Amino acid sequence: MAHWMQLNPYGGGQADQLGDGGGSGGGKNTLFATFVHELGHQIGLDHQGFWRPSHCPIYRSLMNYAYSYSLEDDPLKIGFSFGEFRGLELREGDLDEELPLPYEKVKFLEKGPYRYRLKENGSTTLIDWNWNGVFGEKHIQADINYAYSTSAGLRDTVGKTMAAPWWIVAKGSAYLLSARHAKNADPPKSPDISEVRPGGLYLRRLESPTKWSQEWTIESEDVIGDPVGAEWGEELLFVYQTPLGVALRTAAIEDGTLILRHRRVLNLDKRLVPTVGRFRGRPIVFLWSPITQEVQYIELPDRPLRGDHALPPTKSLGLKSTIAPGLVEDPLRDELVVGLAQDQDAERKSRWQIRRYDLRPEGLAQVGELEWVGGAEGRAAGNARCTLLFDASPNAGESGRVLFFSVGLRGADSPWACGYVAMQVADKTAFGGWLVKRYYDEWTQSRSSIAAAWWEGEILYAYRWVDGGQGVTDNNLHVGYRGSGIDREPMGDHDDLAFLSGFGIQHSIKWMNP
Repeated sequence: MAHWMQLNPYGGGQADQLGDGGGSGGGKNTLFATFVHELGHQIGLDHQGFWRPSHCPIYRSLMNYAYSYSLEDDPLKIGFSFGEFRGLELREGDLDEELPLPYEKVKFLEKGPYRYRLKENGSTTLIDWNWNGVFGEKHIQADINYAYSTSAGLRDTVGKTMAAPWWIVAKGSAYLLSARHAKNADPPKSPDISEVRPGGLYLRRLESPTKWSQEWTIESEDVIGDPVGAEWGEELLFVYQTPLGVALRTAAIEDGTLILRHRRVLNLDKRLVPTVGRFRGRPIVFLWSPITQEVQYIELPDRPLRGDHALPPTKSLGLKSTIAPGLVEDPLRDELVVGLAQDQDAERKSRWQIRRYDLRPEGLAQVGELEWVGGAEGRAAGNARCTLLFDASPNAGESGRVLFFSVGLRGADSPWACGYVAMQVADKTAFGGWLVKRYYDEWTQSRSSIAAAWWEGEILYAYRWVDGGQGVTDNNLHVGYRGSGIDREPMGDHDDLAFLSGFGIQHSIKWMNP
């Protein structure tokens, strides 16, 4: 019996843990890395050093995806870990920003892929785990293992959606909006909710993670685009496109029953894509034209309108965006933050950005300059609606931080992309002032934008799964209950070499390929 490995000039590889063979591929600086990584699997190693969370920053093994191809930005330094930090356990829910090791031992953390900021502190080292500009904090929470990707935890399939999902958090309860039709898949035609494939609008209430209320029907047909909603006084507000224009509707939930109010037409142009948020206690509806890229908005009163009460006037934001905007209140500065995208230059299309506004009697007035997500030299971009959240917790620093959620650039032939969150960081020399993290992995993609909302101290995350072929799992509505990326389980280093010599080599052919 012997181990074998099939080599090829393409990237990636695969091998069974404690198996007899596998495949690996790559070029000048990657084939060696892939070969040794897959051989490590054959001799029993996993990706996490036998911890539950992945991509631990102090597990410097080439088995760790964070260090598979480079260590300290040098592909020649990769190798197996010898467990130098195996006495140090990291818990993302309770982190200490003073590492019990001298700077020389941990300075690799300043290099790729994490590029943490460190400060020498005698026999210890201070680190800014949460990127808020403060060093040496105790008992903080931070997502620290994001280099390859971050995670929202368990992916709970809660039904189907053919449109972007949307969260509404009202009076302490979280509700999830979705839209779907009953038409059969017809590749390569898009399954999206649209004028040619109208569908119904549905609402569920989250009781606790993985436990949901019954599903309520808001509309059984006539929805032709991505729905949005918000809290409005004592009721829920829904805004969505219909063949007759953009509709506005409210509802109350009494004893488990959805009580729907009268539907009104907010705008007769059915092509306008709505977004809604709250500022100073009242909803603001944005309307984006995919034809002209112009952005308009309506300031709603603090209570739902009744009867034939006239709607407030529609105003222009005075600029264009390549995506439907997102908006969030910054309570620390009493400003409205609006997320947009514009072509920065011929090479950088639909670049994400934020702008800040004050609400004055005449309407929204921009304050300060625009801020490119990823900085002026960055490339963070996408062509789907964005969702913004604001973190005012101590973990975010004195000024708080904006979180920008969306999918990346979708192509014509493959109209789907991965989901991302971009997080402001205090050090503007790091990543252009924004840390951009992908959710889950490169295979987790969506035709529609993603949804995110704060609830009970965590971020709820939702997206529409795409399988690429409109199979049985296509359009699954996935929910993650820990969108902050903070793992509950501990992580740490692992002595790969001791494992290989003491166990792996002796038991390395447990499974044989036929």
